[in-house]
Amino acid sequence: MTMTRYVLADLPVGVRGFVKEDETGEPVYILNSRLTREMNLETIRHEDDHIQNNDLHSEESADAIESKRHRV
Repeated sequence: MTMTRYVLADLPVGVRGFVKEDETGEPVYILNSRLTREMNLETIRHEDDHIQNNDLHSEESADAIESKRHRV
């Protein structure tokens, strides 16, 4: 059974969050504990888009991926 994990972390104010894979390949959402619940839900939706677009396995830099996603 797959269980999605969400971790609240003390991230810099300018970082909303990110997603990474754990050792089994399952996504782990790292969310900024300084932000509101609503902002974290928005971040989860944004990171879901990265998963759907297979960005976690891209050879592009994170900056290039973000730039491309925000143009869409």
